[in-house]
Amino acid sequence: MSFRELILLAWALGAQGGEVIEERTLTDEVSQEYWLASKLRIERWNRLLRSFDDGSEAKGETHNSNPKDGHVSGHTRVATQRHSSPQSLRALEIVLQEIIAGELLARVWAALSAAYEQTAGPSCAQTLAQSVLAGQLQSSARALCLLQTSSRFLGQGSHALIEFHRWIQSWADLVVARVCLCGKVAHYAANPSRAEEFATEWAAHRSDPLRDELLTAILKGRWQKHQRVFTPNADLNLRIARAVTAALPQGSLAELGEAVLWCLWLESFTTKHEKLIDSCIC
Repeated sequence: MSFRELILLAWALGAQGGEVIEERTLTDEVSQEYWLASKLRIERWNRLLRSFDDGSEAKGETHNSNPKDGHVSGHTRVATQRHSSPQSLRALEIVLQEIIAGELLARVWAALSAAYEQTAGPSCAQTLAQSVLAGQLQSSARALCLLQTSSRFLGQGSHALIEFHRWIQSWADLVVARVCLCGKVAHYAANPSRAEEFATEWAAHRSDPLRDELLTAILKGRWQKHQRVFTPNADLNLRIARAVTAALPQGSLAELGEAVLWCLWLESFTTKHEKLIDSCIC
C-alpha cells in the first residue's frame, strides 16, 4: 500500500471525526495497533535515512550539517555521493516522499484522539497518538535535512519534495480544522492559526456535499499515479490502514470509491462481528 491511500484515510478521518467520537470506535485496541505499526515504520524510516547519511556515526564521529544556513559538511557530501546512483536516488526519493506524506495522517490521528478523549473520557488514545506524532515530526525533520544535502543529486526532485511538504502541511491544517469541530485540537495542525480559520469555514459549510466531493476529487486525482509505486514499507502502511479503517464508522469509505480501502473496511467489519459472535457463544 502506498502513501496515497493513507492520505485518503486521513481525509476520511477528518470527515467522519464526529461519528468516530459518537460511536466510540477509537478503542484502545485500535489505538495500540496504530501506535505499534507506526512506530515500526518510523524505526524503518530512520534506518533507511541512516543508510543515506554519512556513515560517520558508526565510527563515533560527528558531522556539522545545518540545513538552515545551507552549510553541509564534507562527511555528508562524500556520503551523499556514495548514494548518487539513479537507483539509490529513486529509492531515497520514494522514502522521503513517504515520510513527508506520513505527517498528514499523524497530525489528524493525534487531533482526533485528543478530541475523542475530551468527549469520551481518559484512554490510551491520546498518549499513543502523541508518541507517534513526535516520532513522525522527528523523521520529517531528518528527511528535510537529508533532502537539503541531496538537492544537487535529486535536482528537480528536491524542489518537488519541498513543495510536497508544503502541500501536506496545508492539507493537514485543513483536515485538522475539521476535527476542531469536535474539540480544541488546533494545536495539532502545522499552522494552528490557519487551522482555526479553516475551522470557521467548515462550521459555516457543514451541509455542503459539493464542497466535500470537490476536495475528495482533488485528493484522489492528485496522487493517482502513486497507486502502483513501490514502497519498502507497504506492509506497515497496510497495518496502519487496517487500524484506521477499524476506527471509521460503517459506510464512511464508500464515498471515496477506493476498492482497496473498501475491502479493508469490510475485513475490519467482518472481524469485529466474528469476535462479537464468539463472545456471545462463549
